[in-house]
Amino acid sequence: MSFRYMMFLSVLLFLIIFVFGLVGCDLFVSKGAIDKLRERLSSVPVVEVLSPFSGAEVRSSYDISGVVVDKGKFGIKGVYVKVREDEWKEASVSGSNWIFSVSVSVYGYVTNRVYAEDKIGNRSDEKVLVVEVVDIPVLVVSNPADGYVTNVSVVSVNGSASINLPYSIAKVEYEVNGGGWNEASGTTNWSFTANLVVGTNVIRVRAVGSNNKTNQVEIRLIREKSVYVSVSGNDNNDGYSADKPVKSIGLGIEKAVVSNISLVKVGIGVYKSGDGLSGSGSGVYVTNISDLTIEGGYDSSFGNVVGYSELDGNGSLYHVIFISNSVKVGVKNLVIKGGNASGSSFPDNVGGGVLIIGSSGITLTNVVISNNSATNYGGGICLENSHTNIILGSVLNNSATYFGGGIYLVSSHNNIFSSNVVSNSANYGGGIYLTNSHINTLSGSVLNNSATTYGGGICLVNSTNNTLSGSVVSNSATNGGGIFLWSSYNNISGNVLNNSATNGGGIYLVSSYNNTLSGSVLSNSATYYGGGIFLWSSHNNTLSGSVVSNSANYGGGIFLWSSHNNTLSGSVVSNSANYGGGIFLWSSHNNTLSGSVVSNSANNYGGGIYLTNSHTNTLSGSVSYNSAATNGGGIYLWGSHTNVIQGEVSYNYASFGGGIYLSAVTNMSFTPALTNKANTNYGIYTNTDCSGITGLDSIMWGSGALSNVPGNVN
Repeated sequence: MSFRYMMFLSVLLFLIIFVFGLVGCDLFVSKGAIDKLRERLSSVPVVEVLSPFSGAEVRSSYDISGVVVDKGKFGIKGVYVKVREDEWKEASVSGSNWIFSVSVSVYGYVTNRVYAEDKIGNRSDEKVLVVEVVDIPVLVVSNPADGYVTNVSVVSVNGSASINLPYSIAKVEYEVNGGGWNEASGTTNWSFTANLVVGTNVIRVRAVGSNNKTNQVEIRLIREKSVYVSVSGNDNNDGYSADKPVKSIGLGIEKAVVSNISLVKVGIGVYKSGDGLSGSGSGVYVTNISDLTIEGGYDSSFGNVVGYSELDGNGSLYHVIFISNSVKVGVKNLVIKGGNASGSSFPDNVGGGVLIIGSSGITLTNVVISNNSATNYGGGICLENSHTNIILGSVLNNSATYFGGGIYLVSSHNNIFSSNVVSNSANYGGGIYLTNSHINTLSGSVLNNSATTYGGGICLVNSTNNTLSGSVVSNSATNGGGIFLWSSYNNISGNVLNNSATNGGGIYLVSSYNNTLSGSVLSNSATYYGGGIFLWSSHNNTLSGSVVSNSANYGGGIFLWSSHNNTLSGSVVSNSANYGGGIFLWSSHNNTLSGSVVSNSANNYGGGIYLTNSHTNTLSGSVSYNSAATNGGGIYLWGSHTNVIQGEVSYNYASFGGGIYLSAVTNMSFTPALTNKANTNYGIYTNTDCSGITGLDSIMWGSGALSNVPGNVN
């Protein structure tokens, strides 16, 4: 230890003992604490050289690198290197690692010395490294790069080698996966071909100089774990490389399962029954399989997805794809068409395009399911007892004789359909049919589908907690042109537009409770009841979306029949009907109508709202600018009792009762806040005894005041 360092240590110890003695600290009398401090102050850094090792052969330019440990925790001032008899020079330090670059001009043995010093002057022991500077070859692998991923079984490897004169490159050798050394073609520019196994391949290349000095480079190439299928493939190939694909998708799946490979790549082209697909039954059959993806649309080299692979059942297969008892199977970039589930019994009469039974975690991505059919249900796709599946794509022009022309779900839960469902047909649920299926999400658009009976776009039976968030547009059926619900409670948040039916042009609910309808219902039509929405024996539902420009004979916007305790809070605007242009309630009680009812019209009675045999309802929304050709421009009540009208009724028109028309009504109340103004041809017209009607004295009358037949009440 230097004299300067010993003096520094002595003074520091004296100051510590003096200061702590003044404050009475126990350290003053603790020999152990002083010894620990002394030990720390005398701890020197530790420096190690990791590369190159002593005695190694190096080129004239080389790097020395290693690690340094700060034992005293005072911080490292630096690591210093001396080459031969040159001056000490500082290495580059990053954290605990250091590196120093050396360049010499002569060959032979070179001595390198290294030490480290901390920030209080402690210096490590010197490390001595002796290397031999020789002229060794420079070796470069030009292609492929280390870590290259390929899908072929044979690759070409090439590069260059050089050495300084007077030496030359004698040869270049290579080794693949430890299979022995072979000589490459060429020396300064060299190449060879390597046969790859599936997975990681280790390739070593070494250049040998005429001075017998060598240099070696190692690269790793990864051959994808895939099976390859092509319309131009051959089922006699192994299918494990892009240059040797099989032709049959089913065979590709078998090979993937046997070899524990999770990806089957399918090239673009058309795969037909007996020609890439199975010749009968199911074109592609996936059963008792997990963690497998069938991905179509690849180009001829299988390097990029450029489109779709078409699977065409050509009307001769019951199912184009049949997945059963499987988990986590993916299907991508496929057109699935021409399936014809025309068998005499289950399962051959369901799921013409895709049939999924008893499976979960199935994902169909970027698929087009089109022009398939089934004699029973699920023309396009059928899910039975299958859960947590995801369908992303388009379902087009499929048909089923009975249920679910496009999509059919039975006892299937927690599935997601983000698919456009277009121009499908069936007797029930032209686009989509769900029965006993819960907590599913339907978010795609449902367009131009048709059903001869129920649910042109969507039909839900005994299905609950589903979310319908996609637009439902231009569908048709006898009942429920857009959506039909039977004994179901769900959340319908998508817009329902331009649908048509005999009853329930947009939405039809039968014996359905606790549904939430928050999407807009626009421009739908019904021949008879409920142009926009029809509720029959359906209770405790919330209708909060706008209902606009719908038409029907009864209830142009909304029709309620024997439906109770519902809340209608959305605006009802510009709807039309013969009776009840905006809203019609028939034998429906305890409902709350809180939304605005504006600019609706009726050819006969009840331009805005029509109530018949409906009791204890509360009308709290404003009713304005509605019209009726005969009676009750704003509101028409017939045989309906103990209802409460709380909202403003204004600027409505009718021949009798521009604002309100009462017929056979008793026990009704107007709140004092009612302002009934500017209604034409009698603000309120009644043909019944008004003795049970309260609040009349607080009404602001429109033109014609109150007409009461028999008797006038002022």
